[in-house]
Amino acid sequence: MTRITGSQILKAPCCGRTMTSPAYASINFSVNESWTDGQAVGTLFNKNGQLRKCLCGQPFFLSDAMTGVVIKYDDPVLSVESIPSAPYIKDDEVEVLLSFEGLTTEIEIALRQRLWRISNDSFRHEYREHMESNPSDLPRYNLSPEQANNLNALKFLLLNCGNENVILMAEIERTLGNFEAALELLNAAPKNDAKLAQMLKSLVKSNYTGPARYRDG
Repeated sequence: MTRITGSQILKAPCCGRTMTSPAYASINFSVNESWTDGQAVGTLFNKNGQLRKCLCGQPFFLSDAMTGVVIKYDDPVLSVESIPSAPYIKDDEVEVLLSFEGLTTEIEIALRQRLWRISNDSFRHEYREHMESNPSDLPRYNLSPEQANNLNALKFLLLNCGNENVILMAEIERTLGNFEAALELLNAAPKNDAKLAQMLKSLVKSNYTGPARYRDG
């Protein structure tokens, strides 16, 4: 069960503005669909909310703006009515934000991962329809030049920041059609990712490059 008890007070790292964000007493992380590109469909908790947009327009991570101050809904003295909330980043804002100068590597990585998932959303509808009528076969997937450019840029960033997420790197390589590189990474996947790694290996062996649904847990 996801329960909000009040508001966290934020101080934007870019310009110092004061904003608010929900203060969670408990969070339900369950999802209806998990996808190999990292998309979670039907979740009760907005995972994209960890990256917010300041009122000045700059993106920032909630963890970089926390002040440690929480104002409860039933606080008899303090109120957040006059303090604006930190906006969530909309899908159609992601590419615009990627054009900003001075983004940190971590923020650019988060935005490019988000763009990857957004660009696959229309395919998810095709995937569901196909699997309902033909569950033994995977639907055709065509990676656009724009998607490839984004994934190559994401791959470059991850390699240069010492990223150790083997599954993420393998999924990027698989999507780009670099099956040998993907398989080499999957063979080195940690034990806690063994089930997902095995599923991705089956996609590699099928020369399939598109995202696929899987059962998490």
